[in-house]
Amino acid sequence: MPPRLVLYSDQIEPQTKAIDDRLFSMLPESGATIGYLPSSPDPDRVWFRYREDYYARRGARLKFFGLETEFDEGRIEELFQSDAIHLTGGNTFQFLYWLRKRGLVPLLQSYVADGGVLIGVSAGAIIMTADISTSFLCGDVAYPGLEDFTGLALVDFAFVPHFDNSEAMTAGLKAYSTKFDGPVYGVPDGCGIVVEGGSVRAIGPIWQVVCGQLIDCSSQVTIPPPS
Repeated sequence: MPPRLVLYSDQIEPQTKAIDDRLFSMLPESGATIGYLPSSPDPDRVWFRYREDYYARRGARLKFFGLETEFDEGRIEELFQSDAIHLTGGNTFQFLYWLRKRGLVPLLQSYVADGGVLIGVSAGAIIMTADISTSFLCGDVAYPGLEDFTGLALVDFAFVPHFDNSEAMTAGLKAYSTKFDGPVYGVPDGCGIVVEGGSVRAIGPIWQVVCGQLIDCSSQVTIPPPS
């Protein structure tokens, strides 16, 4: 089954309404449940409550599943019964380390292969790609014990969130594109990429490096597949 993925640079209302509309078109019309996997501990649920309110405005219920701490192996089945799973922002390297530690990487890959909807915000979006080292361009620092930067490999492109067209980020994007065998997209906040039905759709002014130059993929158009 073709993957159903929603990759956000960040979730900011109302800028991300068009992305949200695409996401919720994949979910039940009412009562959707979304499993929430955090990149780092959130014992007071500070970050969780922000996302809980965000999804509640669309009538969806968000359910917290601990990863680094509060992990409950007995709830894994419940997590993968969710209509969608939300991977949060944060330190991408730390997030991937704990997803591996808990044995969730192959389970997430199987969940997507079976038709589950996977949502990624910033770090969570990068983790869907084949190589998470684009996180260095966003200021993430390496996490002790993680030496293999292979992500979930659900898409064939690289994703750079929080792209601001600055000289530093543009140079980093261009340099990375010379090493990565596939499209490299710079995604500003409020923008995103939706993968559904075998197509890859940019929502907002997504940027791609082509022959060393930045090209605007333009708003809400299908990104051509790599040649």
